Amino acid sequence: MIKTKNSKSIIILLILIIILNLVLRIPYSPNEQGRDSFEIQWMTQQIIDEEQARWIVHPSAIFGYFQYTYSSLTQFFTAICSLNGGVSVGTMILILDLIIAIVGLFSMFLFTKEFTQNDNCALISSLLFSTSGIFLKFTLWTSSTRHLFMAFLPLFFFFLIKYENTKNYRFLLLTIFFIPILMAIHRLSFYLIFIILPIYIISKSWFFIRDSNILNKKILDQLLIIILVFITIFLILIQFTKLDPINRAKRTYYDGILF
Repeated sequence: MIKTKNSKSIIILLILIIILNLVLRIPYSPNEQGRDSFEIQWMTQQIIDEEQARWIVHPSAIFGYFQYTYSSLTQFFTAICSLNGGVSVGTMILILDLIIAIVGLFSMFLFTKEFTQNDNCALISSLLFSTSGIFLKFTLWTSSTRHLFMAFLPLFFFFLIKYENTKNYRFLLLTIFFIPILMAIHRLSFYLIFIILPIYIISKSWFFIRDSNILNKKILDQLLIIILVFITIFLILIQFTKLDPINRAKRTYYDGILF
């Protein structure tokens, strides 16, 4: 394992990881790739040309929760950067992919460092995350709602864990502030609430009961294992069976039932 004894060595290693990420994202095609990328480019160009987003017909449309709408933060952000940078939308998509890759790298570093209090784990996790196949796929001269979401998600967890470690309410406010941002980036971020909130409540309850000696620690550990097994089974059922509440919810607002 790499030994990092001071901040200078950490900075050097992070710079090397950044260089590796930039090299891996050197484009091999003459233009951006992916259907989502061309859709977002068209929507971004429409914002620039008409100075409005025609699909924003309801406040919920910003988050993609109105029927036949799209989460819009990526398009607005790309349009603003393209206008201020004086470059085409296609070129700005490439530039933003490189920036988002670096942002994701540092987000994962901060999250893992706060979670483990270990520099080695933080460096390794940031390397693995930033060079993972799925993150490369969405940051290799392509635009989607996923790359910005993936880059910011570790930062969301960093603020949450930082609050737990310090009890500083500024980090709690940042955590709450990040929820609508993530929702505006990717509409399925809303469902994170139903995943994170139960896990957060269970973990807080578990530590409270353990520290207050309400239950025997052995029994408490067994209960935790049972809960984790049930959660695992539920996630497996969602993945490999027709039990898919997310797609059902998607069909609900596609049909215009919510709004």
